[in-house]
Amino acid sequence: MDIRMLDNNDAPKAKALWKQAFGDSDAFTDTYFENKLRLGQTGASDEPARWNEAVVGESIGLFDGGDLVSVVHMLPYAVRVQGRPLKSAYIAGAATDKARRGEGLMKKMLRVSLEWMRDKGVLMTHLYPFKHSFYEKYGWATYSYVEKVSAAGAGAAADIIETRDSRLLHTMYHNMTRELDGYVVRDARMWRWRLSELFSDGGKAYVLLKEGVPAAYMMAYDDDGRAEAVETVYACEADAGVLADGLLARGYSEVRYNLSAKSAAFAPHGMARIVDAAALLKEFGAEDALESVRVTDAFAPWNNTGSPNAPYSVEIAAFAKIAHGDWNLPGIGDRRQAVLINAFGSVFRKRDACIFEEY
Repeated sequence: MDIRMLDNNDAPKAKALWKQAFGDSDAFTDTYFENKLRLGQTGASDEPARWNEAVVGESIGLFDGGDLVSVVHMLPYAVRVQGRPLKSAYIAGAATDKARRGEGLMKKMLRVSLEWMRDKGVLMTHLYPFKHSFYEKYGWATYSYVEKVSAAGAGAAADIIETRDSRLLHTMYHNMTRELDGYVVRDARMWRWRLSELFSDGGKAYVLLKEGVPAAYMMAYDDDGRAEAVETVYACEADAGVLADGLLARGYSEVRYNLSAKSAAFAPHGMARIVDAAALLKEFGAEDALESVRVTDAFAPWNNTGSPNAPYSVEIAAFAKIAHGDWNLPGIGDRRQAVLINAFGSVFRKRDACIFEEY
């Protein structure tokens, strides 16, 4: 078996594996690969705030006898961490051929992807998983949660428009996320990508107007008469409900959407992982924390760092939650939590997090 970066000649095999794993249409898959995965082309700024200006993401493939049997795509996003943009590689389309699942191939691929990210200076990586427990085994941690809502019935009339204007959507996106953490800092290119994917597969962007002012939007697909919203942004939660009622009044039998939630009492959503623990602490000026707390990582051993005499340790998954300001750390006793707060709390402050990108 051979693991290497994919190039343009591998595109047909990579697309076939994508469609096998996710069931997306040819139009969506072609649009996605054209925008984000021009295989074999690279280039990115080293500055976190301009990381989104990367030409494309990169893809790693595992080949066996000439067949592409497993792949991980890594997309360059700037993600807001503790109020600043941080370079992240968003793992997308991680898939193994159905006939080869259960062999541990994805475990190998994820380790190689982390090594690639570290070489690129990426400090954290993010993803929206198909199964949270799968990634938890390898050091990823849930850092954002959603309340899943299903609206049905007759609904109620509302002032709703359809739009393709990314500037209109961006204003609402910015207003909702500016006090949050863990979301993609979108620029014009990211908006083109997002909307081209939506429209290529028949999706629509619905906007609720209140006295002529945009108050909420949903990016949604029609699923046999049901509206499946893949992104819901709002000034307040009640506005999302009004928009859902308006879509029901338009003829949808059901509207399914997510509200950004603030605690683990709700459904787990986005996940994060530390790629380079020592470099992340240096980035935030928190190297002194390693005198009292060691970082441990069973999957990516280069992250095992800190004084061997440090009396306490923190596992890499818990560290990812802490970095995003999620101090809900199950299984950590009060004394240990107090030590962690003393070591990291002044730098990694408690924050509410959200994430929208699902690929």
